[in-house]
Amino acid sequence: MTFDLQRQLDTATAFFLAGERCSLELRFKEYGFHSVSAPTIVNYAFSVELALKLIHSLAFGTPAGGHNLEDLFGKLPGEIRINLPHLSERVSEIARYFEDWRYPFEKSFLIGDIENPRRAFIECYREVKRLRPQLASVYESLWGSFEPGWVQPGTETEFRWELRPAGT
Repeated sequence: MTFDLQRQLDTATAFFLAGERCSLELRFKEYGFHSVSAPTIVNYAFSVELALKLIHSLAFGTPAGGHNLEDLFGKLPGEIRINLPHLSERVSEIARYFEDWRYPFEKSFLIGDIENPRRAFIECYREVKRLRPQLASVYESLWGSFEPGWVQPGTETEFRWELRPAGT
């Protein structure tokens, strides 16, 4: 298995951004506002897995295998885990999200909090930057910085996104 730190960071960040986009409430003409919880949670949870694998690569110089977030987190050195307190508290919950929320129709009841995997990714991203400050995602290169807010803005005076039709 080969690994490219730049591509790992770009891919993890892309799935985080997909979660950000999916978290928007949408309204189409006469239909009221609605959200798409399953894709939001799945994208955030997957971004956490990819970010943990990147942190593993930075810490050990080898790629990490497997998909179990608890195992990936548990294998990290203590001095890294201490920098991920939110993930530490929520890793078992977030570990279930990726599988459970990809197939919500198979479950009779699901509870999920999009903020937990979202915050876990932000912690992981900050840890990547601490471990390797010069490693910048393509988004950081294009935008000048990439530092998502710990809490999603949502007031009517604080816009999160500018939406445009595709191709314009």
